[in-house]
Amino acid sequence: MTALPPRRVKMSYEDREVGTPAYPVPWFNGDHGQVTLRPGLGIHYCDGVDTDDVVCIGELAPCLSFYVFLSGRPEARVGGRPLIPDLPGERGAPQAVLLSRRETEQLERRGRPGQRMCKVAISLSAEWLADCEMDIKGEGLDLGAFTTRHMAQLAWTPDRAMAVAVEHI
Repeated sequence: MTALPPRRVKMSYEDREVGTPAYPVPWFNGDHGQVTLRPGLGIHYCDGVDTDDVVCIGELAPCLSFYVFLSGRPEARVGGRPLIPDLPGERGAPQAVLLSRRETEQLERRGRPGQRMCKVAISLSAEWLADCEMDIKGEGLDLGAFTTRHMAQLAWTPDRAMAVAVEHI
């Protein structure tokens, strides 16, 4: 018997006010949403389980994105490249990714029944970063130079303190 291909769906990120109920997504059971805190500064979050075999496709605007996956490792690609590269370390440990996009890119994420996902993604537009006059250098990273490179990516396993802090966002 041949397995059916996953259902393909277009993602839509609808903004919502903090504290309002999540919009329904038939293939995901849990809390999820996107909130714009101010123009150019947004948070996307989810904590739940995929209930269907699905490929979600959406467009990601140019920005600097900071992802923290507290549990679950998504099968996701941005611009055709894996969102999370293979990292050494404990399987299932939290993972963090910093990704710079200078152009709009396609996100494709594969969901499978029972696959758990708990993540927070913070998006910062170039305008927001410029308005804040952020000039972050340290730990071998020049954020200004990093954000000028399209699809620049930095991934690491966050320490426990960082994971706990993100968990409470």
